[in-house]
Amino acid sequence: MYCENCGETVLPGARYCDCGAPLPLQGKSTDIQARPPREKGEPLGLFTSLTGIGLGSMDIQLEKYHYYCGERLRGRIILHLKAPAHAARLAAGLYAHRTIRTRTVNSKGELATESRSVKVYEFEYNVDGTGEYQTCEYPLELVIPLDACGEGPHLPEGALGDIARVVAYFIDDWKSPVYWVVYGTLEIPWKAAIRKKVQITVTQRKETR
Repeated sequence: MYCENCGETVLPGARYCDCGAPLPLQGKSTDIQARPPREKGEPLGLFTSLTGIGLGSMDIQLEKYHYYCGERLRGRIILHLKAPAHAARLAAGLYAHRTIRTRTVNSKGELATESRSVKVYEFEYNVDGTGEYQTCEYPLELVIPLDACGEGPHLPEGALGDIARVVAYFIDDWKSPVYWVVYGTLEIPWKAAIRKKVQITVTQRKETR
């Protein structure tokens, strides 16, 4: 999912982007519209205060930022709050998405393309529940799925495979690499949330003989 205001990728379930723009509710109609980019020198006002800005910040520190499929990810979430805050929960998760570009040929023989973002993987858990939070750090642990680097369908060899490759070029989907994000969310009632996301890379471990 992308923010219509700034174009940045946003976390699943987010109500506001990091730029401060409200996001439409997924699967439901809404009258909320993205705010135009703030002019230089324009005061942030109430709009920004509702996004969690001013309450504090969050950092995510990982042992490393490159992982293999099936590997365990460890790190910590660090809250920097300006004052104790009552929050519904502190959650952490792993999210992956890729861009798919569909190419089609119309009746006139013209090539048309359409790009969309597709969720590949999502896992979230509660690090801590409802209560009062203050500046503190929490352990973070996630597991990269074994099939994180799964490949597309295998094309046959020979003439059939050649035909399939030609058809795939003009009609089938082109898929970008999978982008992986580790994120944390501190949900504070009536004040949106404090969020942080960190990008990681995931690859298949090479077999040794």
